[in-house]
Amino acid sequence: MNDLGAPATLLGEWARIVASALVESGVREVVISPGSRSTPFVIAISAREEMRVVDVLDERSAAFVALGMARASARPVALLCTSGTAPAHWYPAIIEASLSDIPLVCLSADRPFEHAHCGAAQTIDQIALFGSHVRFFAEVGAPDASESALFGLRRTVAQAVARSRDPRPGPVHLNLRARKPLEPRAPETPSELALRARVDRVLATPLTRAASCEVVPAIDEAVALLARARRPWIVAGPMPAHDRAAREATLAIARTTGAPLFAESTSQLRFGSRDRVVALDALDLALRVSGDDDLPDVILQLGATPTSSAYERFVARHPEIARIVAGASDWTDPHGSARVMLLGDRGATLRALASSLPVLELDMAWRDRWVARERRAWHAIEAHLEESSTLGEGTVARATVRALPRGAYLSIGNSLPIRTVDRYVRGGEHDVAVLCQRGANGIDGLVSGAIGASIATGTPGALMLGDLSLLHDVGGLASARLVSAPLAIVVVQNGGGRIFEQLPVASVAPWAMTHFTLADQGRPDLAHAAALFGLGFARVSDAPSLHAALERALVHEGVTIIEAIVPPHGAHDADADVERRLRELET
Repeated sequence: MNDLGAPATLLGEWARIVASALVESGVREVVISPGSRSTPFVIAISAREEMRVVDVLDERSAAFVALGMARASARPVALLCTSGTAPAHWYPAIIEASLSDIPLVCLSADRPFEHAHCGAAQTIDQIALFGSHVRFFAEVGAPDASESALFGLRRTVAQAVARSRDPRPGPVHLNLRARKPLEPRAPETPSELALRARVDRVLATPLTRAASCEVVPAIDEAVALLARARRPWIVAGPMPAHDRAAREATLAIARTTGAPLFAESTSQLRFGSRDRVVALDALDLALRVSGDDDLPDVILQLGATPTSSAYERFVARHPEIARIVAGASDWTDPHGSARVMLLGDRGATLRALASSLPVLELDMAWRDRWVARERRAWHAIEAHLEESSTLGEGTVARATVRALPRGAYLSIGNSLPIRTVDRYVRGGEHDVAVLCQRGANGIDGLVSGAIGASIATGTPGALMLGDLSLLHDVGGLASARLVSAPLAIVVVQNGGGRIFEQLPVASVAPWAMTHFTLADQGRPDLAHAAALFGLGFARVSDAPSLHAALERALVHEGVTIIEAIVPPHGAHDADADVERRLRELET
């Protein structure tokens, strides 16, 4: 390779191909964490005017920032870091991206092969580091000046970006080796200028375009089952915020069939206009109280696995009910009892289903009974909220959603917050997009993800999460400086981990609850976290103060933390009170 100049020149040209292939393949955003080994790739990518570079110090937070950006924009976002343990910090976000079908292009710099397995500093085995959690992996190898290698590098980068999109979106991983000197040198000698000309010829060649063809799955059996249904439900679990085609097709199915629709908040079907749709937003509550009265004969289940544990138990009890699972990119049936599974493009599948369905001959008396249950459930919820003397999780959730302007986004934390929104916030005209991490359902990186969504969209938003989740990603607040649009981070301060009070462990081993909550660890003063990163902060303990804080936060540029103090056992007690009220109304 010496006949084509110094190694630094070759490395610079190699990195230039990587940057060019990313841009030509449609990548426009990259999140970079600092490090020495990635230097040539940082320089090459930063030199591209088309590329937006976001700098995040901590790799774990950086990965979730990229995840949030890609989730909100539905575009591949690149990640770049140095060698060693640095890319290992991406792991939780890559798992979530894989399970949620979020396109990430992960670029890990690495040391040359001669440094492997010999105790060299900052060197680990990075080959296939993320295993089956990525859609594509390539060990790119050492820079090579041959024309075939240069074309191969460009093709490999383009292939990785394409695989992040199709046939099933998700993360991909390229391992990029670099040998010192890492700082690229401009070509000077004739051989170096010849290398530059060779690379220019490679880059001038049109890049291969790849895309999967839209294939509509066979839906005859699903249509036949629904056409015979007299008591159908439509149950919608998590779906991407950007997939408007799936939303409109689902609403068309609900209108055509007249089937009641249970739309979880993460389905993109609860908030926004739903005219002529029979909504059962309180189905989870009704199933907890009413048991197995008035069973459906067919269930059309859409999107990812629903969050509702009451629905999960219902499906487990009734494998005899014909259930059609559609609108998911992968097998979505933990119970193993679905009659039909429609995989493939979500929008195409649901549009095909909507266009094939006839108007159903429903059992209207059955549907009217469920509509009446829905009214009684919301009567019980409203009565509880009106008579409550303290600020509770339900009031926090409702106030947060209602404070958001039209077209804003709401990020919801897992465990208790997502269930609180589903329980207490009724659907309707609040036209907001909902972002969630329901791939692995973890609390990892929620702050970083919401910051990434704000960077990508530039629109006002809110993140509602628990105090334990905030502490888990408190370092993500370091990236709040990158946010210019209003972002309210609403922290439900209840002593942490209160979801466990609603699990069997609370009654089986109440003495062990201190291991699951922050009760005995003291309440961290979140004002110090806000001050550390120069963020706005408000601590509220009543509804008027909460409303005022939200109003200020959603017109203030940048991040504001709102700490909402609620009773430690409030969520458990509130749910029990609501269920008691509904039982009284049902008798």
